[in-house]
Amino acid sequence: VNGLARRLKLYNETKFCHESKFFDLRLLFLLTALRVDVRRQLAQELRGVSLLTDALESTLALKWADVYEVVTDRCSPALAKEETERAMEILKTLFNVTFDLSRREVDEEEAALYRHLAAILRHCMLIRSDGEDRME
Repeated sequence: VNGLARRLKLYNETKFCHESKFFDLRLLFLLTALRVDVRRQLAQELRGVSLLTDALESTLALKWADVYEVVTDRCSPALAKEETERAMEILKTLFNVTFDLSRREVDEEEAALYRHLAAILRHCMLIRSDGEDRME
């Protein structure tokens, strides 16, 4: 999981092909789905929520109107199939690392990160994606 986290950090700096990124994200999802220790390590030691939020933001090529408001242009073209697939893997992994957060207290920095993530999630609900099977 350490290697996958390092690769995820490089996505913004280096050009990886879609298949490489998708495979990394799918593997990360499966590891966090099946292994509680990996889920915990990613969430706590590797700052997984922040890492995955950055990856999602990069995948969606977001533009920000305000601190917690994403610019959503309803006339913009639909999100391409490749970006949609990567966003779906990121969202599934985010679910894995955040679903038990209600059992613990979050500090102010984490709360700000979750508000930031909520703005991105709202944007995900409003944008169109390429292909009817990807709309859900």
